[in-house]
Amino acid sequence: MAHAATGLLEIGNTSLDKESSNNLEFGLRKHSGIITGEFSAYYNEISDYIFLDVSAESFEGKPIASYLAGDATFRGQEAEVSFDLIRSPAGNLVLSFFGDIVKARFQGGGDVPRIPASKLGAELRYFGNNWSVHLHATRISEQDDVGSLEIPTDGHTLVSIYADSHWALSNGSDIKLFVRGDNLLDEEIRNHASFLKNIAPEAGRGFRLGVRWEY
Repeated sequence: MAHAATGLLEIGNTSLDKESSNNLEFGLRKHSGIITGEFSAYYNEISDYIFLDVSAESFEGKPIASYLAGDATFRGQEAEVSFDLIRSPAGNLVLSFFGDIVKARFQGGGDVPRIPASKLGAELRYFGNNWSVHLHATRISEQDDVGSLEIPTDGHTLVSIYADSHWALSNGSDIKLFVRGDNLLDEEIRNHASFLKNIAPEAGRGFRLGVRWEY
């Protein structure tokens, strides 16, 4: 029977060894002043990295995938920096930039499958004591460092907006009213890390209005 989440006929492997890794990470953080941020870089060597390998074979129309292991190297960087543009009793305005990238290859050659594409984005937040507005834009790059039988994934730009207002009630509970809009550009978004990216893209443009009560 095919796995409900992946649509694959998955074949296990009881002979696989436990994963082990040697990791090196460097990081910098600044959490005070009008400019704050953090940066980190890492290098990981993983022995017997376990992954699900999709084969070219199928059974009754369902692709067959097997759990395999191989020595792999992961390396990447991620960063975020924020600027306090306005701080006043009326509200605070903060502009943030962020991004990350990861490369993963097997030591015997070839790319590790389903590695997320690099991204670069910005967020503008305007907020007060009991309300906030967020405008968020992220550019996800094309992913063409692909594993065996994988198809490259096109890049896309994701734009969203979110706003909320909340009130504290006399009984100690809190009620929040929020509205959000996702994928405002109505891009065709395919998540490279998903087994179903070639079949089912992410949701298109959508809006939500809601109330949350915490008690």
